[in-house]
Formats: sequence, C-alpha cells, structure tokens
Amino acid sequence: SRPVKCAFSGNQAWNLIEVHGPPLLVISDYRMADGDGLLLYRKLKEVHPQVPFIICSANSPEELKMLFPDAFEIIHKPH
Repeated sequence: SRPVKCAFSGNQAWNLIEVHGPPLLVISDYRMADGDGLLLYRKLKEVHPQVPFIICSANSPEELKMLFPDAFEIIHKPH
C-alpha cells in the first residue's frame, strides 16, 4: 500500500511523481493554476504510460475525450 499524495497544481503533482516515483493512480482536475491537468496527463503518459489517469472537469465529455484520449475515466462535474 502507498500513502495518498495531494497536489494543488499540475506542476506540484509532477514534482511529487519525480520524487516518489510513479503512483498507482492519478486523479486530476483539468483546470488548475501552475500547470493544468492536460500538462500533467501528457508528462505522465510520456514517462509512465502504465499509470491510470482519471480526469475531472465541467468541460464537455466530447472535448475531454479528444484532449485525454487514453484517460482511464472521465468524471464530468457540474459547472
């Protein structure tokens, strides 16, 4: 088992991954300050493509499927 790590930006999340290694799962919001979920997704898929990535957003599911084509899950949240 691994402890849960929390980050408030895509860049902060990526720094945690660099320090602690790849997580078992990433759950991310799309819009965040200092590096959004798309930045985090692209970096993660490039370096650790095996890690499942769940994206949460109020954007349309169609748009999210285009931006995050290999996302494990897309969670649509209300505006």
